[in-house]
Amino acid sequence: MVTNIGSSPEKRKEAKRGPGQVLKVRFGSVSVPIYQEKGRGRPRYVVAHYRDGRRIRKKFIDLDEAKKEARFAAQRIQAGMQHVTDLKPHERDAFVAANKLAEQAGLPLVSAMEEFVRAREIAGDLGLAQVAADYMKHFGGMTRRATVVEVAEHLLEVRRKEGVGMRHLQQLRSVLRRFAAAHPGQILDVTSADIDGWLRSLGIAAISRNGMLRYVNLLFSFALEQNYLPEGRPTASSQVRRLKVGDTEIGIFQPDEMRRLLHAAPVHLIPSLAIGAFAGIRVAELGRLDWSAVDLNRRIIELRAGQAKTASRR
Repeated sequence: MVTNIGSSPEKRKEAKRGPGQVLKVRFGSVSVPIYQEKGRGRPRYVVAHYRDGRRIRKKFIDLDEAKKEARFAAQRIQAGMQHVTDLKPHERDAFVAANKLAEQAGLPLVSAMEEFVRAREIAGDLGLAQVAADYMKHFGGMTRRATVVEVAEHLLEVRRKEGVGMRHLQQLRSVLRRFAAAHPGQILDVTSADIDGWLRSLGIAAISRNGMLRYVNLLFSFALEQNYLPEGRPTASSQVRRLKVGDTEIGIFQPDEMRRLLHAAPVHLIPSLAIGAFAGIRVAELGRLDWSAVDLNRRIIELRAGQAKTASRR
């Protein structure tokens, strides 16, 4: 343990009233005295303090240099780092300057150096200033970071407020929550390889894969709009290849087949089968219909904008 005075009462008394003492430099609860010695030439100033029971003395021609040394010693004593006072003058100046820079950054000097060394390891041969400039070029437009879960829930909330159909919302929720569960990290960190690997792991048919990819694309497009992803770069999902789906033959019911189907169907299914077969209404739209849309007297079915896939009344 280093103190600014001797370990015995006699030494403390001597230090307080020693001859030739010019001043004491104080830092916190520690003070370090400066003495003046007269010689043949210019006067010399002596900074004296104790460390590990030994009296340390350093001489200076310039009083300001002596003050700097005394303050440095007091700071180190206060911080319990007295061994640093053994540094050479230029090393001490570098230490003080580095410590001030770390304080400006709001970091302890050790933490600042650890972060610097880690950044240098990542940057490799590139200078940190160049890496920072490149980062701002590509990611400077981002206003916030978010996980896949957070962006997915944000998108679902927006779609709910927009009044999209319940079937679309349910399907969107199902796909996005499965995707978010598989990718719980930052959406910025998700790559096209991650998305393709996830789709392949599902073991689904090409047409189903493409359908799920469509919802994932919707998520990443929304993230770009909301500044969760950087502008001017393709999103990860847009780089995932859609699988080619072979042409499938569309089946057409013959009149007799449709007649037998209607006769065999339960009563509650007959309206849906008949409207679907003869009115040209999509299955999803059919699920949103109710009897108020059917006018038997006028022999029309009104598909309101909120029920139609194209959001237009017909």
